[in-house]
Amino acid sequence: MSFEKFLAHVRSKSLARQNRFEVIIPFGDSQLTSLMCHSVSIPSQFAVTDTNNMFGISRDHVWMKNVNQVVMRFYMDTDLKVKKTFDDWLKLIQNPNNGILEYYSKYTRDVTVKVLDINDKVRNEITMYEAYPRNVEGDTLNARANGIAELVVTFNFRYYINKK
Repeated sequence: MSFEKFLAHVRSKSLARQNRFEVIIPFGDSQLTSLMCHSVSIPSQFAVTDTNNMFGISRDHVWMKNVNQVVMRFYMDTDLKVKKTFDDWLKLIQNPNNGILEYYSKYTRDVTVKVLDINDKVRNEITMYEAYPRNVEGDTLNARANGIAELVVTFNFRYYINKK
C-alpha cells in the first residue's frame, strides 16, 4: 500500500480514537454504569492449539477457537453505586445465603461496546453474548493518595459479533 493510499483512507474514514466509546451493560442502573466506564478492552479471540508429533517434524494444529476475557474499568462515586451493581449481579449468580447457583441463562446478559467517531456517530458495535462478571476488584483506599477510586470488572462471555 502506498503512503498516498494510506493517507486517503485515513482522511475518508478517520482513525479510531481510544476515548470515543460507550458500553451498554443491561443490568442495574445501566445508564450510570455506562457513564462511569472509562476503559474497556476490545473483545478478542485466539486459536487453541495442540502439538502433533507422530512422525517426523512436530506440528501444531488448532483444535478449538476461544475468546479472551474483557476488562472494564469504572470510576467509583462515594456511594459505590457501580460496585453495588456488580455485587448484586454476583449475588444473582450465587445466592450468598444458601450458596445455590442460578441457571446460566438467568445471570448472563448481552453486553455491547460502541466505537464512536469524533462526532459521536457509532462506527462499530461489538456485542458480547452471554456475558457475566467473573471478577469484581475494587481499588485500594489510601490516606496519602488523591486520585479517583476505580473498579475493575473482568467479564467472561461465550462469543462476540461485530455488527457493523
